[in-house]
Parts: sequence; structure tokens; C-alpha cells
Amino acid sequence: MSWKCSKCGRSFKVLNQSHSCEVTSLDHHFSGKAQVIRAVYEKIIWVVKACGPVKISFVKNAIIIVATSTFLVVKPKKSYIDIEFLLNEEILDFPIHKTFRVSKNKVAHFIKLESPEDVDHLVTSWLQKAYRINTALHL
Repeated sequence: MSWKCSKCGRSFKVLNQSHSCEVTSLDHHFSGKAQVIRAVYEKIIWVVKACGPVKISFVKNAIIIVATSTFLVVKPKKSYIDIEFLLNEEILDFPIHKTFRVSKNKVAHFIKLESPEDVDHLVTSWLQKAYRINTALHL
């Protein structure tokens, strides 16, 4: 069962889930940033859309990517993009710079990406795995 916020229209798994209702736009997130940062985002989106259907929400401080629930958060910064994705195990390999357990079966992983080339085979495989885990949990 899901819940849809009457103010912002976003859907959530949990009734009255805490969230930001401040919806923005794609252009808002890339205003004042180098073009290469937008190119990194475009490559990330290309990778996740190749996995299957996704919904993209632009909120105040992040871009939220949802398959059946949120599995990827993209935060454009001035000179890089910080991504957070959920896996069912902890991976400590470079370029992952931080992890933390969010539940018994989910670990958040963080990577800083500075160029489209940083979205390499390894990062792509982790994003694909995050998508598969997210959709498999909700069959």
C-alpha cells in the first residue's frame, strides 16, 4: 500500500512519510554548474533508464530516482555529483567513499562523480544491481 502526498503529489510506501514538498526542476539543480556536471547526470540517467522504468523527482536538495521505491539519489554539487544508492550488502571498493546501514537488508553507498567517464563499468554494475534489488523486493 502506498501513500501520495496531497501537497507535492509524490508517492511513498509509508503513510505520512517525512519528506520535502519543495519540488524544483532539472534546470534548478544545474544552474551555475559546469556543463560537465550535467553530462555526468545524463550518463547516470541513461544507465538507470536502460534497467527499466523509473520515475524522477526533482526536490529541493536532490534528484530522486524511483523504480518501485527510491533506489538512487543524485545530488549535483558545483564540481561533482554525489550519488547515493542502496544495495543489500556493504561494498568498500573505490570509488565508494562512505557507506552506512539503513536497515537489516539495505546499505547506502556514496560516490562522487566528476566526469561522465567516472560512470564506468563498475559504477554502472552497482547502479544496475541497485535497480534489480529494488524491483525484486517488491514483486
